[in-house]
Amino acid sequence: MIINKKVGQLGNRIFYFAHCIATAIETGDTVCNLAFDEYAKYFKTTGNDLFCRYPPKRSIYPFGLLRKILYYFSRGTNKFNLEDINDALIQKHSDEIKRYFEPVDSIQTNVKRLIDKSRKQGDILIGLHIRRGDYKKYCGGKYYYSIKDYTTKMHDAERLFNGKRVSFLICSNNIWRSNGNLFDGHSITFGTHHLVEDMYSLAQCDYIIGPPSTYSMWASFYGNVPIYIIKNIKDNIIFQSRAL
Repeated sequence: MIINKKVGQLGNRIFYFAHCIATAIETGDTVCNLAFDEYAKYFKTTGNDLFCRYPPKRSIYPFGLLRKILYYFSRGTNKFNLEDINDALIQKHSDEIKRYFEPVDSIQTNVKRLIDKSRKQGDILIGLHIRRGDYKKYCGGKYYYSIKDYTTKMHDAERLFNGKRVSFLICSNNIWRSNGNLFDGHSITFGTHHLVEDMYSLAQCDYIIGPPSTYSMWASFYGNVPIYIIKNIKDNIIFQSRAL
């Protein structure tokens, strides 16, 4: 199976890849994901493989620009059809899939440092995924929630865990460090603003809150973290056991 179509950003790209890996485990096939080139360096398996294969193999070739060239010349070849794939296969092979997407040691170190710092501030750590930026146009801006909307959900979560000290790890595609007073009255820590570090930091929280996004859904799946997906800002918070 050759993947040479770039579908969305990191979250979409991982889930698409994971579906193919789950199928390959079932069929004994090999996956070659040439469309994972810009994210490959962040993961132990793909970082050492020019072709981003499953089962993983090490390459002896130089990477970087060569990956981009390989992807460029692969476009237009046959693409694997995922019509018959379902989430049940990802669940069935979740352990193997998670092993494949283990981040490199430097990312794991930074995630641990951030989580250790965040957990000192409360009894319960909730990862808050604030998706701004591209969500202004996505689905007509339906999920482009205001900061006030997010702080409302923070208050709701604190009431839900009444009697517990709740702290929030805020991960976003906006940078809030210079304006932390937007979240006055809440115990907060900001993510590192690194695409993969923030995703895997959310995976280490006790709960996750965020808009519909494969980014936070992957964090929920990877870390077995209960998640509340904000589909309507007026709805009450009800956590599902995990994404998928």
